[in-house]
Amino acid sequence: MIVEDFLMKAKKPLSVLLSLCMLMTLLPVNALAAESLQEIKTKPGETYTYTEEDETHSQTVNKTFDFVVGDIAYRYLNGVDGDEVAVAEWSWSYSCQNCGKGDQHLSVLHHSFYTGTIEVPGTVQNDDKTYNVTAVDPAAFADFTGKVTLNEGIETIGYEAFYHYQQSGGGDFIVPASVTEIGNRCFERTTATVKFSEGSQLETVGDEAFALLTQENLVLPDGVQTLGDQAFNNSNNTAITIPGTVTNLSPSVLSGYTGTLSFTDGPANYEIKDGVLYGWGKLIQVRDKTVTSVAVPEGVTEIGSLAFSNMSSLKAVSLPSTLTTLGYGVFSSSGIESIVIPASVTTMEEVPDSNAYNGLFAFCKSLKTVEIQANWDIIPDYAFNNCTALESVSFPASVNTIGVQAFEECSALTSVDLSNISVLEESAFYKSGISDVTSLDNLNDIGKSVFRDCKSLKKISLPEGITALKENTFNNCTELELLILPSTITSIEKNAIRNLGSSDACSIVMQSETLLTVTTPFGTSSSSTKPSNLTIYYPAEAEAAYKATALVGESEEDGYALKLTDASMVLTTAKAADSNTLTLKTVTVPEGMTLEATSSNTGVATVTGEGSKLVVTGVAEGTATITATLKVGDYVVLEDSCTVTVTAEGVVIPSVEEPDVTMDSSISDENDKKVVEATANSVEADKTINDAAHTEANKLNSNAAEQQALKTAATDKGLTVGEGEQVRLYTQSFLEIKAESIVKDEDTVSTIKLNITPKVQVVASTATNSADIDIKTDENKDGNAVMVKDPQTLTITTSSEITVQLPVSFADQLVYVKHEASNGTYFYKATADAQGKITFTSTHGFSPFTFSLTNEAVAEVNGIGYASFQEAVNAAEDGQTVTVFQNKDLTATISGSSKTITVENKTGNQISVSINGETFQVADDATHEYTYTRPSSGGGSSGSTRYTVSVEDTDNGTVKVSPTRASKGSTVTITVTPDEGYELDKLVVTDKNSDTVKLTDKGDGKYTFTMPRSAVTVEAAFVEIATEPETPVFTDVPTSAYYYDAVLWAVENGVTEGTSATTFSPDMSCTRAQMVTFLWRAAGSPEPVTTTNPFTDVNSGVYYYDAVLWAVEQGITSGTSATTFAPDATCTRAQTVTFLYRAAGSPAVSGGSFSDVSADAYYADAVAWAVSEGVTVGTSDTTFSPDMNCTRAQIVTFMYRAAQ
Repeated sequence: MIVEDFLMKAKKPLSVLLSLCMLMTLLPVNALAAESLQEIKTKPGETYTYTEEDETHSQTVNKTFDFVVGDIAYRYLNGVDGDEVAVAEWSWSYSCQNCGKGDQHLSVLHHSFYTGTIEVPGTVQNDDKTYNVTAVDPAAFADFTGKVTLNEGIETIGYEAFYHYQQSGGGDFIVPASVTEIGNRCFERTTATVKFSEGSQLETVGDEAFALLTQENLVLPDGVQTLGDQAFNNSNNTAITIPGTVTNLSPSVLSGYTGTLSFTDGPANYEIKDGVLYGWGKLIQVRDKTVTSVAVPEGVTEIGSLAFSNMSSLKAVSLPSTLTTLGYGVFSSSGIESIVIPASVTTMEEVPDSNAYNGLFAFCKSLKTVEIQANWDIIPDYAFNNCTALESVSFPASVNTIGVQAFEECSALTSVDLSNISVLEESAFYKSGISDVTSLDNLNDIGKSVFRDCKSLKKISLPEGITALKENTFNNCTELELLILPSTITSIEKNAIRNLGSSDACSIVMQSETLLTVTTPFGTSSSSTKPSNLTIYYPAEAEAAYKATALVGESEEDGYALKLTDASMVLTTAKAADSNTLTLKTVTVPEGMTLEATSSNTGVATVTGEGSKLVVTGVAEGTATITATLKVGDYVVLEDSCTVTVTAEGVVIPSVEEPDVTMDSSISDENDKKVVEATANSVEADKTINDAAHTEANKLNSNAAEQQALKTAATDKGLTVGEGEQVRLYTQSFLEIKAESIVKDEDTVSTIKLNITPKVQVVASTATNSADIDIKTDENKDGNAVMVKDPQTLTITTSSEITVQLPVSFADQLVYVKHEASNGTYFYKATADAQGKITFTSTHGFSPFTFSLTNEAVAEVNGIGYASFQEAVNAAEDGQTVTVFQNKDLTATISGSSKTITVENKTGNQISVSINGETFQVADDATHEYTYTRPSSGGGSSGSTRYTVSVEDTDNGTVKVSPTRASKGSTVTITVTPDEGYELDKLVVTDKNSDTVKLTDKGDGKYTFTMPRSAVTVEAAFVEIATEPETPVFTDVPTSAYYYDAVLWAVENGVTEGTSATTFSPDMSCTRAQMVTFLWRAAGSPEPVTTTNPFTDVNSGVYYYDAVLWAVEQGITSGTSATTFAPDATCTRAQTVTFLYRAAGSPAVSGGSFSDVSADAYYADAVAWAVSEGVTVGTSDTTFSPDMNCTRAQIVTFMYRAAQ
């Protein structure tokens, strides 16, 4: 209609025609729809649409190609119109837009345009351009029923390219010699007989490439290196011949194939002996699945992955002493019953893809005993997973890690020695029968679900250092009776302690006071609460923290405490039953725990535990140590001790009281207050304070008049004395502590300052022991004691051992203690334990102490720091060292007695030191000795400088000097002693200006020199005494062999070693990686200049990494492409002589007489050079055989000859 309107309006025929042409170009494509599928088959993406019975059908040409020539479709290789193309899949797809039908209603499902006989050319021309045909695309001829011939030039045949290929007329399908790779399932189900052209370059065969074949024989060509998994799956009626060049033959490759195997000669030396397949010096697979035992012969170094897998009839395997490597899943799902792994096994392959079925012994359901003699550091992941009969496993102390699921579902395994284990990986003992876990003292990490569903586990104690119970750690341990968690635990994750001890009562002893995170430990559902049979004991002083979590209910009272303090009591003649008893306090014993106590001297005092009380009964004068323990069953939760002093009636009783703590007003934050209060309350100096209490008591005992006056004062102050009661005097010593400051780095405490003052007071009381004293106050009118002598400061000048529990931020760190004493400032050092507790000795009594992680001392003498250099010099005695930490006013004056001191510089920089007006420089980490001599009569001081004689560290011998410090003009003796097999190579002495000091050789390793006016450095070097290298003895290198001398040369020069202590394997092929490594070692193993690695297939961790970079730098090789080196490809004769020729500098050559070496070959000059230099004479008078693989013997011979 549009066209008709347009024509009616047109006025000139020409304009009508032009306009119509323009209009036609604007019409939509479907307006010019194809009339058949054949019409559009060369147009990728085009669709033919037709209608039948009111149903619309479509046939679309698939976009798998770029052009068609001669009824063959081609695709630009790599999607770029370059020089190469692949034979492409050429097909169409069907759809029905409104009929609800798919391909199912069609008689042919694979819609290919290919028919008849197809001959793929080596080149093809399209649009005046010629392309090389180098590949066959995936599925190109899948299900094809015609005949295909491939010409030379094809390099790769893709995935399923000839899947179910049904060659018309039968016969052979010849794989061209140029093909290097065959893809996965390429010839699966093909009915043609697959053969290979002579001179085949095939290297790689994909997974199931030759599955379900029907041909009688399949002979793979020499040179094939890699076979894919299940390469011959279900081709059981086809005899397979595998070349000796294949490097990866394994059970995975042979899986699904039970037919007849044979092998061609090659470096692998494949053979089947007694039903066992060997190759490359390793056991690959047991082909006879009916055997019950296998004795692996000596000489075998490796057992390949899955070698004995799924052999249900196998009961026993003996392993040789030569075995070094076990692949993954070697014994998995076999019937093996016991095994001894020899000490020689050092390497185990990791399980790929975390597949538990491929653990070393996974699912060996008959395995009962295992002895591992090898010094492994880990029981590998999944190693014994589902070994349900396993009863005993032993391993050496070197094992420190149990891998993931290593003993999962080992239901018969009840005991394992874990005393040396530091790491338990996730699910290590999940569902195992473990019931007895020996010492875990070295454990520092425990993973998720480690003991989950261990329903025989009874008791377990985790050591200090474990910080978290991870998810499901003890979930469903239904027989667990006791779980001990350390003080370092800060978090408990979900389900960690769910469903414990469901059939009996279960106890958990928590020792942490700083729980930070508790996440649904009993389960994740809303009804998951702590079960009634579970008791959780916790430190009483942390009760609030525990009740703030889901662990402890508000009404529960299961806190425990045990802290004993020294106490005193007096023997009395009173008749009251409890007159000679003492009740020790600070003991909290919850229901379910027991309290036990012993006395070190029952002749002085006895002790009994009565519920939550410790009752001490005095027997005679003296002292006894009372030790108490809190237990759950047999487990000791807490233990503490104290000293009880028993005195005669009428004697003043000494006692030690708890610290009296106050806080400076500058500390206002509530959390800070709690931290410093806890720190202050933890201060202990028991021996010092106890001694002070006794001293004060003795003073009062010697003054009867003062005693009477104080007792009279007591009644005057309102002390009530009942009938039969006596007034007793107690000297009470304690520490008065004022928390003065706290410093934090963000939220971490870094400094705390405490002013600690020892005090003594006298109390009069009617109590018979110090523990029962109750001071009378306005609020406590019924008290039995009054203060009769107010607290006084004790002057303590002796050394005092002080213990302080610092915040957790100090844990495991070196703590510096600044002591501001009355006679100076001193610095002490102490290392905090895992909880932050330190113990140090104060040498100057008490007063303010600052605890910090920063050293403020200027200098140190004998472990004590000082605020100034002068103070340190004053403290240093004759022969002591003053170590300087800070470059602050390093000036001092010495007077009095003569002495020699050494100044050591630890500031990090050179320092200038002045003593008695003499200034000297001390380098960092160096020393300087200074001697002060007291004048014989009046006048000033005198001093002489002695300089340090430093000895540089050296190997392979010792160097001693005498003296180590000397003044100018002194004689210094050097004694050198080489280690056995070494001799002195050089000995040099240099002064501060690096000038050489003259040496005199005195013989017998002694040398002397005259000391200059500076420090000197002695440097010695020792070298190994040259010995003739031992000639290696290789059983496979006869003295008559052409390569005998070359092998000796290669070994002696470190080019290569044997393949074992007694074998060289001369006929084994060499890879490209090995060849460049040989050249690199022959050159002295130089460091490559560049760090840039152009090759994606050369990783930084491989042995040949430096060799490859060096070879590229030297122009010896440029790789097989811009990004690949092909390290595992076998090195040919052509490549070998080319590498050698380039290493020699590629000299100019001429000539060449081999018929198989064309003049334009890349290796032509290299071959001519090799012949002219006598490196090789070819394989015959007229042939060089450039593509023949080069053996180890040939390569070292070529190199040996080139080096002559």
